[in-house]
Amino acid sequence: MIENIINFDKNLFIKLNNLGTEKFDFIWIFLTSTKASIPFIVLILYLIYKKYNNKSYQILLLLLSCICLSDIISVNCFKNVFMRYRPCYDPEIENLVRVVKNKGGLYGFVSSHATIFFSVITIFRLLFPENKITLIILTVWTLIVCYSRIYLGKHFPLDIIFGWFIGFLIASATYYLYKIIIKIK
Repeated sequence: MIENIINFDKNLFIKLNNLGTEKFDFIWIFLTSTKASIPFIVLILYLIYKKYNNKSYQILLLLLSCICLSDIISVNCFKNVFMRYRPCYDPEIENLVRVVKNKGGLYGFVSSHATIFFSVITIFRLLFPENKITLIILTVWTLIVCYSRIYLGKHFPLDIIFGWFIGFLIASATYYLYKIIIKIK
């Protein structure tokens, strides 16, 4: 059963990864970079300040905690434990992978990009339930960044999907812990 899922994941990756062409590589390299996310970061910071004003520092601390936890957990509890090769290092398919730019670290399960981005949009959804349009924009942006990881040959689709799930759990747990701490004060 698990072997069938992994084979499906690899085949889906090959199809999605090979949709790319050299002509568009520079766009996807940019989209996966931190620079491309700056407008969204500024938007989130602005909305936090606008809604929470003198409590903005608490919300920023909450958001930074989620980002740091997402990074630490995705690497130390998943990549270094499961040790699933990135597609570009997988001996079964490495010759079929379009690798754009560099290969990155050896292991890719789960995607730190997916974990962090989904953690951020989960926190955003919890903090700004009324701001549906911005949530949709951030979700579309997250999907684009996550697809860029497949396009560039860095992650299998399941690396991304599990990253979303882990990011959701981290953000939800951090948010509810924050709410408990605020009530105690």
